[in-house]
Amino acid sequence: MITICGVGQGFKHGNCLVQAAFKELRSICLDPINPGCYYVGDLTSIRYCTPDTVELIAGAEAAGFADGAGAAVRFNYVFGLVATSDGKKLYAADHLNHRIRSIDTTTRTVTTIAGTRTSGAVDGLPPFATLSFPSKLCFDRSRTALFITSISDIRRFEFGTGRLSTIWTNSDPTFKFFPSGIAITGSGHLIVGSMESSCVCSFDPDSGNFDILAGRGGGGGARERKSAASDLAVVEHERCAYVADNRSSCVRRITLPDSLFTSN
Repeated sequence: MITICGVGQGFKHGNCLVQAAFKELRSICLDPINPGCYYVGDLTSIRYCTPDTVELIAGAEAAGFADGAGAAVRFNYVFGLVATSDGKKLYAADHLNHRIRSIDTTTRTVTTIAGTRTSGAVDGLPPFATLSFPSKLCFDRSRTALFITSISDIRRFEFGTGRLSTIWTNSDPTFKFFPSGIAITGSGHLIVGSMESSCVCSFDPDSGNFDILAGRGGGGGARERKSAASDLAVVEHERCAYVADNRSSCVRRITLPDSLFTSN
């Protein structure tokens, strides 16, 4: 493993290995148009990294909430980040602001597309629908909606209508599953990790089937608390998921059943 960007903690732009410093990196997504370049969510800002330099897309060193452009924007804990296939837009889970933000990568303009200042789980249309600590994001298969993990549920946001809906919620107090990392297979199954229990699960949005793939999801005993799947990525051709284990400070590989890659 080698360091390709960042010289320590701070809030500085410039040369990757001489000047650039980050506050707390919680999310990353590749630039789909320019190989070797990527975006990072750095707590209160979003930055763009090339092999040589780091520059600000939007946000500032101080936390807060404000739409706008560039340094006038305020975030409060950018926890999740995804890019459209043409690279023209990013979507960010603004964790402590309980909102989803849309970022135009050309103009660096940021707008709020879902959520309000109030934490909640109200379905419907803006300005009434609410989110509670959104964490990670992924597109649906048609890329017309976002799946969003939240403190105890999985939500769906439709781009065309702006509607938020709950597709799964944890109603079992003995099942310590708090969704965090999320990815989708080619057949539309969601692979979801938990920050509290040591399990990774699959969820079929069409049928509602929810199954534990790895780990345990019981009462959160000492053994179960040794790992936490904070983020994950599905590799289709390998039939597996790579899981960032936040508590054990390691990356795990989970072989997934073939049924999750086959359309019914």
